Amino acid sequence: MAGMTATGTDELWRPTEERVQSSELIRFARWLRDTGTADDADVAGYVELWRWSTRHPDRFWRALATYVGIDVDTPNDQSVAPTAMPGGRWFPGTTLNYAATALSGDGEAVVAIDEDGARRAFTRVELRRQVGALAGFLRDSGVRHGDRVVAVLPNRFEAVVGLLAAASVGAVWSIVAPEFGAGAIVSRLQQLEPVVLLAAPGYRYSGRMIDRSDVMREVLDQLPTLRHIVWVHRPALTPASAVRSHDWDDVVAVERAWTADAVPFDHPCGCCTPREPRACRRGSSTATAAWSSST
Repeated sequence: MAGMTATGTDELWRPTEERVQSSELIRFARWLRDTGTADDADVAGYVELWRWSTRHPDRFWRALATYVGIDVDTPNDQSVAPTAMPGGRWFPGTTLNYAATALSGDGEAVVAIDEDGARRAFTRVELRRQVGALAGFLRDSGVRHGDRVVAVLPNRFEAVVGLLAAASVGAVWSIVAPEFGAGAIVSRLQQLEPVVLLAAPGYRYSGRMIDRSDVMREVLDQLPTLRHIVWVHRPALTPASAVRSHDWDDVVAVERAWTADAVPFDHPCGCCTPREPRACRRGSSTATAAWSSST
């Protein structure tokens, strides 16, 4: 496993050997060897590992899923990797939930630092409590698997809770920055046909509170599928709309047991939308594997 880096004439940077040996790739290669999944020659270097993965895709992807903690329910006589693309399915019969992985364990989960330097830390216990409350609200609001839950929020703790609550109920999450204009927000969210919106009436920048109530009024008028909006800090003047309004503090104050719905391996978890009517989605499996390999 000494050849996990490549050389080139235009090399700009090379990790130290200590860093290479402590990398996730090396740990995975050692695990493959120690469990007998692959031979020494198959994990001797990056190229060898890559070749092994392409020669034995079913064995490689089953091993990777097991390594990151995903229980594989795909029968052994059925490949977890598609044999043709497009249209192939990954891990047929296997279910999972991104939030279940992200919320497992104890200790500090999120550290939020405001613009003024104020630091707030949230434990996994508190994160699970708030996610459970919001997920319960979403279920009570009729949110089903595949429904879109969206947000117009800055980078703050409530956005993390929103993502994990949406994932818990099998909804698809998407978020837009609040500094966008009404047209930019609508063009990104309208195409998703959202049913619930989490929104802040403004955001803080350079020591000032920027009020976006007028923008949000325009946005709400152009999201006809919306049924509920949860205000993270209620605006001084709630925009006139037929959409039912709720206060974030009231929603997360309700004590509910947190549960996560099992969804298919290829079930969408999040969606990134440009202005044009198209979207790039991220699957629950991708998000789960990325989280598992980084913790």
